[in-house]
Amino acid sequence: MSNEREKECAEAKKTEAWKFDAAIDSESEEAAFGYIDGLAERFEQSPEFLSYAKGDGGRLTNIGLVFELGYQYEGLLPSELNDLDLKDILLNIFPRKVSCPAE
Repeated sequence: MSNEREKECAEAKKTEAWKFDAAIDSESEEAAFGYIDGLAERFEQSPEFLSYAKGDGGRLTNIGLVFELGYQYEGLLPSELNDLDLKDILLNIFPRKVSCPAE
């Protein structure tokens, strides 16, 4: 990622975190989850995601659900998630929430 793109991403994180906090403080969790959905949609239109999706055969992702689980179970904004948080969400929380019991 170029230096300019890194700066752009860092600024976007600050702006997005502020918007998320404002949604929580001034409205409801429903508004916050609406915000997360919008963020996930915008992420799926980013150059980083599009290059991934192209190499992945264009399969759909669950990034919005990962963001929601991060907020619900870890209390973290999408911009606050680090590699350990994502590992915990993807390997511990996500499987419990999206799988069904064996018959």
